Order: sequence, then structure tokens, then C-alpha cells
Amino acid sequence: MLPSVLIMLTDIAIWFLPLSLDLPVDRVSAKLTLLLAFSVYMLILSDSLPPSSTKCIPLLAQHFLCCLMFLTTSLMESVFIVYYSSWNPYPWTLLFLTNFLNRSAMRMTFMRNGIF
Repeated sequence: MLPSVLIMLTDIAIWFLPLSLDLPVDRVSAKLTLLLAFSVYMLILSDSLPPSSTKCIPLLAQHFLCCLMFLTTSLMESVFIVYYSSWNPYPWTLLFLTNFLNRSAMRMTFMRNGIF
């Protein structure tokens, strides 16, 4: 139980790492390493625990499932943050998006008024 708590505290501490422009992958690689460490810990622990029945899930398994979901969600959020912090759109993409959104807004207006 203590290793899972330490892994979760380390995952929370990784959020305070600076998002540097020269190496933006550091945060993601650290979280991926934590996810791998937690998976290995779960494999080691599953060999030492007795098998349970199929009708009930033990409390320890529920704890590990919640921790795994938290780590995975945290990793996806970090990937999203790193990707959009370094995203620099080209001018033609912005022009295309504004034209597309403008046309779709006009269509919606025409559809509501019964013109189109």
C-alpha cells in the first residue's frame, strides 16, 4: 500500500515541474515511468495475493484501479497540456478555421429562418 501512495504523491509532485520550451517531454516521460512502475507493482502484488471470487472485487483491487485511472488521466492531461503549449498554428490553418466556422454559422442561421 505504501508504494502506491508514494507513486501517487510523486505523480502530484510532477505537476509542479516547469513546462520548459526546450524539453517539453520531461513531464510526460516522468508520468509514463510512474505508470510503468505502478503496473509492475500491481503485477508483483497480484502474484502474492490469494485469488478472489469472481462475484466480488476486494477493496485493495478497487484502490489500485482508482489509482491506475488517476495516473492514466493525469498522463493524458499532461500530453494535452504539453501539446497545446507548444502548438503554433500556421496562418493558413487559422484562415481555414475562421472561414469554416463562419460558413457553418451562416448555414445555421439560414436553417433557423427557413431560408436554406
